[in-house]
Amino acid sequence: MTISLLLGGSFGLAVCLLVYALVPPRAALAHQLGAFDKAQTRQRVRQQAVTTDMDWRSRAGRWLTTSLVARGVLFTKTRERLAICEIPLEQHLATRLTYGLVGGLSVLVASVVLSVTGVSFALVPTLGGIVLIGVGASFLPDLDIRNEAVGRRREMRRGLSTYLDLVTMSLAGGRGIQEALPLAASVGSGWAFEQLSSTIERAQLSGQTPWAALTELGERLAISELVELGAATELVAEDGAKVRDSLKARASSSRRRQLADNEKLIGDRNMLIMVATLWLAAGFGIFLLYPALTRVMTI
Repeated sequence: MTISLLLGGSFGLAVCLLVYALVPPRAALAHQLGAFDKAQTRQRVRQQAVTTDMDWRSRAGRWLTTSLVARGVLFTKTRERLAICEIPLEQHLATRLTYGLVGGLSVLVASVVLSVTGVSFALVPTLGGIVLIGVGASFLPDLDIRNEAVGRRREMRRGLSTYLDLVTMSLAGGRGIQEALPLAASVGSGWAFEQLSSTIERAQLSGQTPWAALTELGERLAISELVELGAATELVAEDGAKVRDSLKARASSSRRRQLADNEKLIGDRNMLIMVATLWLAAGFGIFLLYPALTRVMTI
């Protein structure tokens, strides 16, 4: 009798535990809010720790960005170039500040070394040189960013022309537009195809049309070819034949524009080579004529 009671009680306890595990009781609202507040507090502490651990360049860049934007300095062109180069504005401003400080300190150190060797400089020209060199050095990162942005825009235009050719060939092979767009983007490699592939994937996941996504990408990178492609194709997006014809026409016009840009670039470089050759010839002529001129002047 006792064994039967123990077995029955154990079986009932096991059933209760099983039901408790499968259908847990609903937690009280106050307990859930308390757990949520604790999680938010831990997240804020982590963010403050990350902010505290930032180096002086990051803090200076954030302070410069906040101060200049509050005074109406928006850095519109600089933001477009930084968006192409995928560099935060805070990091760019911190780099400019670093370049300026290094340039100014280099002039200061050089003046101190020269003063120790016996060469004296007036105070006002020295301070003016420190300020001028520091300000001039702070613009060097802008030149690097501009050159990189120009190179990436040229790469995007070249990649867009190839991408449109690949999409057109996929459409001619019988694939649909929703299949041809990501397939063509996955074929190529490089920064341009990575941007196109990620843009198409995000558009598919978010339910956005690929043409609208390409238009936004063109506006963000300041590339008119992408904006024109998205705006023109959006009008005929329902007709597959018209889409294929539109993409073919865009690819042809992109190739012609790319060819014209390459010819202009070749012409500019040929002009630079010609100018360098003329300067070299002038220097060689002066080198040859200088002894004769000195002899004539001494007669």
